[in-house]
Amino acid sequence: MGRLFMGRYMSAVGLFSRVLLLGAVRIACADDLAPTAVDEHAAYCIPVVQRQLQEQRALLDTLDQKLKDPKVAAALRKQVEDMQAEAHQQLTQIEHNLERMHTALQAHSTDSADAHAAAQERGTQDIDEFQAMLSRCARKCYAAGASIDKCEDECQDKKLLARVKSCFMPVWLP
Repeated sequence: MGRLFMGRYMSAVGLFSRVLLLGAVRIACADDLAPTAVDEHAAYCIPVVQRQLQEQRALLDTLDQKLKDPKVAAALRKQVEDMQAEAHQQLTQIEHNLERMHTALQAHSTDSADAHAAAQERGTQDIDEFQAMLSRCARKCYAAGASIDKCEDECQDKKLLARVKSCFMPVWLP
């Protein structure tokens, strides 16, 4: 039952949570974040964080369903409840970050609409590429055992990781 649950859990966690669970995220080139202006960076990050929000909500839905399942053993139920509590905290933080990005963008929305649209398009492209990269690397490195970190490090695009990761932890926001 435990392995079956974890298999289903891992498939539902989504790519963002897999990054955190596997310890795969490493910031490589902090100065390679695009775009550089706060409002353009916010525009870039909005589609990235919206996708993160969707993944987090899907995870919570899966955990909610698991808690409703009477077949889940008591010990496993406690694990699910703990994961659910953490997922709710993460959801709150993601929503807060998205709100801050919208606020930063609205302050300059009429000044450079074309630049913001281009930044949002780049964010959408990057998050699609990011998810594809994580899936590809997960498939490639799944059986790597103790050398999984090395495999993922070699497999992943460091610049793409840095750009997308900057949206997950927006320390650059005022």
